[in-house]
Amino acid sequence: MATGPIPPAPRRDAEDDSEPDEDFAAAVPHRMTLGMRLMYIVLLLVVAGMVGYLVLVILFPEQFASRSWIGAKGPKQTAAGDAKIDKGFELGGVWLGITPDQARVVYPTIRFEPSADGGRAGVFPHHDGEYQVWFHGPDRGERAHRIRSQHAYAEASYVELLSELAGKYGKPRASACTAEEGVIGIQCSLQWELSDVALDALIRTAAPPGGGNARTTLTVTATDLRPDAAFAAPVPAKQ
Repeated sequence: MATGPIPPAPRRDAEDDSEPDEDFAAAVPHRMTLGMRLMYIVLLLVVAGMVGYLVLVILFPEQFASRSWIGAKGPKQTAAGDAKIDKGFELGGVWLGITPDQARVVYPTIRFEPSADGGRAGVFPHHDGEYQVWFHGPDRGERAHRIRSQHAYAEASYVELLSELAGKYGKPRASACTAEEGVIGIQCSLQWELSDVALDALIRTAAPPGGGNARTTLTVTATDLRPDAAFAAPVPAKQ
């Protein structure tokens, strides 16, 4: 029986290869639709850009300073440049070391309630936000030892807030930014240790699940690090 030449096997074009590239499959999470993959990649790029900008803001706060959104001030200084022991770090018009009576003069509508440590906590509005201040008990002079501000912004971005915080307080001793799972959002935490003050800031930007404009919130907490002696009850003046 005559046999002819064996036809060559069909040529396989590299462009027709339907098997996924192993490196690409390892880089992109499994079981994602094309839209989800694109969103994942965009989110990674946003986080990378945000981290890069955070570095610039921290290293060069003067060049990247923005308009004022926070409404907070630093420690009151004497002519010699030293912070006064009775008028420390200021946030929202009140300062660490202030008494409840002094706070009521600044904010007549301040609301007081007992706190767990035997002192009092006051709440008042300021600069389109809400402020809380915690006071020691009578045995420690009823002085404020912690102040916290909370704001929500429809216009300011986390980048602007990072810029302003770095411009006001300098390079933080610790900082971290992460992308939140389940929503399109960024969360950044920063910490400073200024003169006798521990300062913590938390910035969170998130878009509504159904779409719409992103909303940014900022929480700043100042905690007095001065010793108990700084909060001793005032000594009555001699007559």
